Amino acid sequence: MRVVCVSLAVLATFPCSSVLLRAQEVPPAAVGVDQELPSSQTEENSQSSQAPTVLTGLGSAPQGALSAERDQLVPEFRVIETLESNPNQLPDVSSVRSITRILGTVGAERVRNFTDLKLAYVGGAEIFNDPNGNTDRNRQLQEVYFDGKLKWKRTTLRFVDAFSYLPEAPFGAGSFGGVGVFQSMLGGYLSGLAGSGLYQFSPAQFASIGNSPRLVNTSVMELEHHISPRAVLTATAAYGLVNFYQTPTLPNGNQGIAQIGYNYAVRPKDTVAVLGGYGTFEFTDVGQAFTTTFSELFWGHQFSSRWTVAGGAGPVVLNIKQSGGGRQLTWMAVGRVGYERPRTAASLRYLHYVNGGSGFLLGAHSDVGLFELSHQLSRTWSALLHAGYAHSSQIEGITVPGFTVPANSTFNRGYAGVRFSRPLTEHLDLYVLYTYSQTDLNDNVFCSSTGQCGRVARQNMGGVGLTWAPRPIRLP
Repeated sequence: MRVVCVSLAVLATFPCSSVLLRAQEVPPAAVGVDQELPSSQTEENSQSSQAPTVLTGLGSAPQGALSAERDQLVPEFRVIETLESNPNQLPDVSSVRSITRILGTVGAERVRNFTDLKLAYVGGAEIFNDPNGNTDRNRQLQEVYFDGKLKWKRTTLRFVDAFSYLPEAPFGAGSFGGVGVFQSMLGGYLSGLAGSGLYQFSPAQFASIGNSPRLVNTSVMELEHHISPRAVLTATAAYGLVNFYQTPTLPNGNQGIAQIGYNYAVRPKDTVAVLGGYGTFEFTDVGQAFTTTFSELFWGHQFSSRWTVAGGAGPVVLNIKQSGGGRQLTWMAVGRVGYERPRTAASLRYLHYVNGGSGFLLGAHSDVGLFELSHQLSRTWSALLHAGYAHSSQIEGITVPGFTVPANSTFNRGYAGVRFSRPLTEHLDLYVLYTYSQTDLNDNVFCSSTGQCGRVARQNMGGVGLTWAPRPIRLP
């Protein structure tokens, strides 16, 4: 048996809207016009067809290593050789370096009547083949994912924990060749923008400059209860933290979110939902903090087996916890259009939300747009194209002793990448890739302390890689 990981590193989510972003309603079971069913079975089929798509929950587990068959241990190994201009993503640098990445992953899944358990680990290294200066340092990458469920007839209790130690922000970082391919080995679920609910609970990481390793851990607990065949209630609590290890030091942060959502199936292909919650964001290094109180309305619809659309919006009240900060009224929104056929799939997404600022800002309003297109070119060759852009601006009213924090502080990050892949043998795949990315440092706390405001960091990456997926190991 062979497991193929498909890179999803370009997808994004919005608070409490992960499942909404990729929700697809299951059509009612077909029943012949001349076929008579017992009244109990007819009622059961009717209730099943009216089951809502849960728009306010954490979402399902990702594809990738975690899509292993039950009670199997699935290993995978990758070697990627790339040529990169400006591999450290520094402003106004164009030097070219050769980098070898060696990565390995192992995933396991156990499913029982009342419990589900998924566990995965990815580890590896980036090795500079021709280092020049103290910025070209070999780097390590580590990531662990745990997903456990306790199931009853109408209620599910779920716990998810994601840990990562990465040398740069995962949003468009190296796309399929750098952290992006590293993320894809877990289906892009963890720190990357993957269309998973976990993302909205994890500290934002939209950009990085230079070698900026960071440790991120996110823990989420969620209760899902089916009130009736057409109504589902969710309650979620999460805590996330990020610690930066670079010079100059970026402000470490932590955040907590608690929320309650209600989902209702209006029709078999239409679900509406409402959400309310509270969030807190703290920057322990500089003694600043703010809170959010938010609500949102969602709607999801499946036009056909190919087209889906979903969206949501609502108000957010910001409360800055410092003298002169006060309250501010802002908004959040999310939207997605999806298209899928046997050989082609496309997705276009947009989100606007409040986050911790990615280390560059002390709280930010972020607008993010993402596009992905995959296509089976032939019996052996497949292609994946993706692009993303994020614009983040400083929340007004937050100050830092010893720093100037202008109200118009912003940074931008954009990327585009393409990958072609094909199998060589039953267990070995080949792929080639290219990515371009750009970070604009306008005026923010980080660039003010380093004199890099108004400068641009550009990066080109091209490479080739091999993936070896040996036979899964059956667990006892």
